[in-house]
Amino acid sequence: MKAFEIIVIPSREEKPRKKGLTTLLDRGMGYHAVADLMEQAADYIDLIKLGWGTSRLISEETIKRKIHLYRENQIMVSNGGTILEIAYQQGKTTEFFQSTKEIGINSIEVSNGVITINREDKRKLINKARF
Repeated sequence: MKAFEIIVIPSREEKPRKKGLTTLLDRGMGYHAVADLMEQAADYIDLIKLGWGTSRLISEETIKRKIHLYRENQIMVSNGGTILEIAYQQGKTTEFFQSTKEIGINSIEVSNGVITINREDKRKLINKARF
């Protein structure tokens, strides 16, 4: 039994959903916080974005464990756009995309948040990012 059963929650498609997606931002949560989140809300979350460049600040082992936990709960995992922008600026997008595959990221954000990426280069990044 869930709390407040008197409140009606509209039905949703089962995962993986095509519409009504719920996205969350992981602002650098630790593994245990992610485990708690999965216990309480995994059924409602469709995509988690590893915000900005926070994943660069923690161990690869921890990131892999978090991503595994997300994906085990049928949640897509995306990089934050900022870290791709930095890789682009440093001429390391090929290495970046290889790293995203190795750690289990299965969705790529290509953005213009911190720097401006021209339309043609953005198109090339999107094509390069396809899994």
